[in-house]
Amino acid sequence: MISQNSLSGQFFVRERRPLYTEPGPTPWKTTAMGSPLFVLRSSRDPIATNSDRLTLEPAVLAISCERVKARLLQELGLTDSWQARIEILIDDRLPAAELPRLTALHHPGQWAYQLLLPKNIAPSALFRAIVSALLVEMANRNSTAHSAELPVPVWLIEGMTAHLQANSLPTLLLQPGAELPGYPMTIEGQTGVHRWLRQREPLSFQQLSWPPAPANDDDKAFYDACSQLFVEELLALKDGRACLSRMIFQLGQDLNWQTAFLRSFHARFDHLVDVEKWWSVTCVDFQDAEIGQAAPGPQAWKRLQQTLDVPVSVRLDPALLPSEARITLQDALKTWDNDTVKTTVLRAISQLEVDIYRSPSELRPIALAYLSALRQYTEDLQSLQRKGDTVRNLPAQIDILKRSTIRQLDLLDAQRDNLRAQFTLSENQPSRRPRK
Repeated sequence: MISQNSLSGQFFVRERRPLYTEPGPTPWKTTAMGSPLFVLRSSRDPIATNSDRLTLEPAVLAISCERVKARLLQELGLTDSWQARIEILIDDRLPAAELPRLTALHHPGQWAYQLLLPKNIAPSALFRAIVSALLVEMANRNSTAHSAELPVPVWLIEGMTAHLQANSLPTLLLQPGAELPGYPMTIEGQTGVHRWLRQREPLSFQQLSWPPAPANDDDKAFYDACSQLFVEELLALKDGRACLSRMIFQLGQDLNWQTAFLRSFHARFDHLVDVEKWWSVTCVDFQDAEIGQAAPGPQAWKRLQQTLDVPVSVRLDPALLPSEARITLQDALKTWDNDTVKTTVLRAISQLEVDIYRSPSELRPIALAYLSALRQYTEDLQSLQRKGDTVRNLPAQIDILKRSTIRQLDLLDAQRDNLRAQFTLSENQPSRRPRK
């Protein structure tokens, strides 16, 4: 067994080698910046190095693991406070196509992890194995009953792996004997995401959460691209890094990752359906930006008006087909029965929840005010209906609630008209030329 500890001590890398083997290279000592430095020359020919596969060596792999961990901690805004050691075994007897295998072991009061790797491995598979082991170790820090290996969602492992790979130079994973390329290295970023979303419709939140086994390499790459975008959009939210970090540490305490997600992102999402709506809008905006069709201000105002209006069918002549028209929510509250009004208001609430994510900053406060007023109406109406006969003169109480809501909506309409006039005026105002 050849073994090597990593710098932080979290990774302990071992390799099983034949009893009789050629002696390895001997390190030589030099000086750099006034400090002693030991250099280990590789016995392998750099020209013969295959860039599609990595040949693992304990000392080099320990450095690669520390580099990947540093990038992961940087993205999550965390410091290195690991608790469980990750033992990595390089087994030359495993076929190159063998997938890495992570095993979680629970001892009294602590966890330990074993990661089994083949001698030759694809860089992407090694990167994913390291990120997966680190996420599982973080998730289990607060757990004593079960391992978070399964509750860690697939989209988090694949998305974080793709994000780190796409936004880092290709030097995190070291290859013995390999030399840096002579041409400038670039960071891919979201290039791969753009490429895939030009070809296919993005996966839904349900498909990200419970993905089927990929049928081919293209399906795997497409899932990774969607997961990368999902993770990056979560990180871009206000306090997104802190929320995602809380979710990871919460995974070991909850029976499923959905509960941990909602607890950690409670300021943004109340239910999983809110996540679905947000993700749908995010994908639409991403694709619109791709083709330069981001919704301008006037379109956002028109969309809000359509959300607040109620579509109806009007028959002006019994001999003619009905034509479409629109009335206000206030008109619906005045004339329609309670059940029909409730359905109409719930439709408006659902659409407002989507519109808010796509609204410009100057429109978002008034949209939130409409949403708050309609939610309050539905909550008060449900409260009255639950009490039923215990409420004195229930129809009169509901009429009072309707009139109060109508007054509130009238005030919001006036504020919206005033705000829109100011916005239009500032948008059409010619800029002053400097005096000569």
